[in-house]
Amino acid sequence: MPIAGAALASSVLFFVLTNFGVWALGSWYPKTWEGLVACYVGAIPFFHNTLVGDAVYTTVLFGGLALAEKGLPALREPALGLSK
Repeated sequence: MPIAGAALASSVLFFVLTNFGVWALGSWYPKTWEGLVACYVGAIPFFHNTLVGDAVYTTVLFGGLALAEKGLPALREPALGLSK
């Protein structure tokens, strides 16, 4: 569950920072509170794609690693304090 939480947090952080950057540095929205809100509201339809993409890549990468470790025991890290 920590991996899923990190993926969700990274999606939200990306949404917040990039849309703030579009508002602050771009010329599409007025530099007012209403312009900032409009910028975030305008980006909501695209947020779904960010969430889905991050979920798919997280599943493929970490799920693929888990499958590889299961099939190839040499890939597993030894437990701490149990060195040879």
